[in-house]
Amino acid sequence: MTDQTHIPLVPAIIAVLVVLAGWTATLLLLGGAEDRGTFGDMFGAANAAFSGMAFVGIIYAIFLQRSEVKIAKTELAITRSIFKDQIAQLEKQSALADQSAFENTFFKLLTLLDQQVSSTTLSSTSRSGGKTTKNNHKGRQALLEITRVILINAEEEGGEIIPKSAQKYIYNFSDQTLPPIELVIEILSFVKSNNDIDQSLYLNILKTNTTSSLYYLIMFYAMAQSNDSFTNKLILQTKFFDRFYLPAKFQYFRKHFDDEVFASAPESDQFEPPIR
Repeated sequence: MTDQTHIPLVPAIIAVLVVLAGWTATLLLLGGAEDRGTFGDMFGAANAAFSGMAFVGIIYAIFLQRSEVKIAKTELAITRSIFKDQIAQLEKQSALADQSAFENTFFKLLTLLDQQVSSTTLSSTSRSGGKTTKNNHKGRQALLEITRVILINAEEEGGEIIPKSAQKYIYNFSDQTLPPIELVIEILSFVKSNNDIDQSLYLNILKTNTTSSLYYLIMFYAMAQSNDSFTNKLILQTKFFDRFYLPAKFQYFRKHFDDEVFASAPESDQFEPPIR
C-alpha cells in the first residue's frame, strides 16, 4: 500500500543544503567565536521586534476570537428564536389537528345519535268505538310515544317515581330507549374528557340536538341508578338539564337530583312547550 502523505524529496534536500551552506559560510567568514557572537547580537533588535509583533498578533487574535464568539452567540440566539417560533407553530398545528379530530368524532357521534333516533320503531294498539287499531311509530314519534306512556304511568303513581319503577319503565322499552340514551351518555363523557376544547360550546350543541322526549328518558335512566353512579355524576358535572324546561307537574324529578343538575332550568307553568 503506497503512503499518500510522503514529504517531497527534492525540496527537503534543498532545505537541508541551504541550512548547511549558511552554517559553513558563518564558519568561514567569521573565524573567531567573538566575531560570531557579535554577528548574532546584531539580530537582537529584530528578535525583539518580531517578539513584539507576535505579542500584538496574539492580542489581535484574542479580539478577533471575542468578536467571533459574539457573532456565534448572536447566531445561536437567532437560531433559538427560530426554533421557539417553529415549536410554537408546531404546537398550534397540533392543537388545530386535535381540535379537528375532536370535532370530526363529535359530529360523527351526533350523526349516529340522529340515526339511532330515526331508526327507533314502536308498535302500539288503541281502541276506539269498539275497534282496535294498530299504530306504528318511527323515529322521534316513537320516542315521543314511549315518553308519553311512561309519564302517564308516573302520574298514575302520584308522581313519586322510585328507582325500581324508573328502571321498570326504561327496561320495558329497552330496545328502543337504551341505544340513544347510552349514546348521549357516551357523548357527554367524550366532551367532558377533552380539556383542551370549549366544553360548554359542544355541550350546548348536544343539548340543542336532544329532544325533550329523550331528556325525559335520560332522567328515568339516571333515576334508576344510584346518585354516585357514573351517569349521575356526569349529568351533574355537565349540568345537562340546566336548560331543559320541566313543567311544574313533573317537579318530582328534581327530588332525585342535586339542585345543581337543573341549575337554570325554568320551573313555572306559565307556558308548557309540547314534548317533542
